[in-house]
Amino acid sequence: MLVEFDSDAFFHDEQRPGPLRLSEGLNTVLGTENTENSIGKSTTLLAIDFCFGGSDYIDKAKDVVKNIGHHELRFAFLLGGETHYFRRATDTPNTVTLCDKEYRALRTMTLEDFKGFVGTQYGLQDTGITLRQAVSNFFRIWQRKNSDVDHPLLAHPRDTQADGVKRLLMLFDEYTKLQGFMAAKDEAVRELDLFNAAGRYYDFPRARNITEVKNNTQRIEDLETERDQVGLRAGLTAKDYTSAQQAAINEVQAEREPLLRRFNQLGRQINAMRQAKGISSDVSLTKKFDSLREFFPEANIEHIESIEHFHRSMRQVLDAEFKAETKQLEEERGRIQQRLDQLSARLEDLSVAPTATQADIRAYSELDRQIRSLRNANNAFHDEQRLREAKKQASEALDEASKSILKDIEHKLNGAMQRLDGEITREERTSPRIQVPAIDKYSYEIENDSGTGSTQRGLISFDLAMLETTLLPGVAHDSMLVQPVEDQAFDGIAQVYARQRKQVFLAIDKISRYSEETQQILTKSAFIHLEPGRELFGQSWSKKKRKANGSE
Repeated sequence: MLVEFDSDAFFHDEQRPGPLRLSEGLNTVLGTENTENSIGKSTTLLAIDFCFGGSDYIDKAKDVVKNIGHHELRFAFLLGGETHYFRRATDTPNTVTLCDKEYRALRTMTLEDFKGFVGTQYGLQDTGITLRQAVSNFFRIWQRKNSDVDHPLLAHPRDTQADGVKRLLMLFDEYTKLQGFMAAKDEAVRELDLFNAAGRYYDFPRARNITEVKNNTQRIEDLETERDQVGLRAGLTAKDYTSAQQAAINEVQAEREPLLRRFNQLGRQINAMRQAKGISSDVSLTKKFDSLREFFPEANIEHIESIEHFHRSMRQVLDAEFKAETKQLEEERGRIQQRLDQLSARLEDLSVAPTATQADIRAYSELDRQIRSLRNANNAFHDEQRLREAKKQASEALDEASKSILKDIEHKLNGAMQRLDGEITREERTSPRIQVPAIDKYSYEIENDSGTGSTQRGLISFDLAMLETTLLPGVAHDSMLVQPVEDQAFDGIAQVYARQRKQVFLAIDKISRYSEETQQILTKSAFIHLEPGRELFGQSWSKKKRKANGSE
């Protein structure tokens, strides 16, 4: 657990002389009775997150570095019965310094190595989850935007349900049981995606349905008959071609067809660019200003001409870029044309038979090309069907393997939330429930109760259930999460906070609204008391400075 943290940038006095000491269970950041803002409650929690390897202390509290300057945090973890001391600076956040107990540097390590070490000590290494994956979701701090009461597994605004369920499985140490099934599904999805992407890029023929496959098959039979007849008329029979000749022809055709598709694609692209250039060329940016001067003698012609000059300059730049890109495409098309000519000549050489004319050879070759194209289209259809079936089977196998695991997680979480929320509300309110029907989605709600206070209470109950039933190392709850909760309900929450053995970091103010017992819990667990003049950094830069005459 995190046992202390400090910085030379923090405010210190006789009541706050040195490191901020932390303990197991509840650790409270106390604000004022007037709910003063900008005194450092959320920033203190972000500093704790920074000690756990996070980056939001820098990224989402930029006003700190802007007003205080870069600074270093010193902190210590009690892990495996031994205290480990570290330093981490805001200007070099990707490096952590291992120290002795006086915070003298011993050696440096990367941030990734530090997170790996701490995560291993918390017992996360065999579950597949990292330290940040474990705690980030549940350090619910104002700036982090991860306190969505409808999506409790949302770690950040762009997070997905699939990633949330994945972390849930890891925290319950169930992910490794499904890892093989997930890998098989991911590979099946990847192969199908690659197949489709290749089809779009190379524009290779593909039958769209089984009816088209049947039509292609019939067409192949007709073309084979026609090809054989052409061959007989020209004296081109199978004996005229050695197996080596046919293999060489097939090799040339295999190279020629994608080149031909690319050649045509480049042609379309160049034509489109030329058309676009023609449209832009029709729009003249150069104006004659004589008539304008005649009707508006006071007009600032020089200013207008300067604007026109800028437009002409921009057009010259765009024209240069257009010419360069067009030239590049034309050069590529020229190289392909040269290679296609070489391949065509090679085909003619390979196809020559004693009694065959060039016309016969071309006709035979074209029919043979059409046959191969139709066969490739049918093969592509069957390949796609095979890949889709593989994806379906992998998904079904994963669903079957995960069904009982997800149900068990649902049962444990819902049971814990019912117990905890019942304790918090004295069984007077409906507890939240979660459903996880698949490894990529979940739903969560408090039935018939969508009030702000209730949903915030439900999110706290969810976090506490996770804390008690999983490997989650700790949670952080900012004042914005607890403030809307009914006073009586928070009295119950404080009781649950107080009995935790894992760490709970809480920021709160105006505690006189709660019961005497709750006030005692919060006061006793407070490791810092913030107020005007004794902010985290000893100042509040959000307040306007008064001018010399007393006005603001």
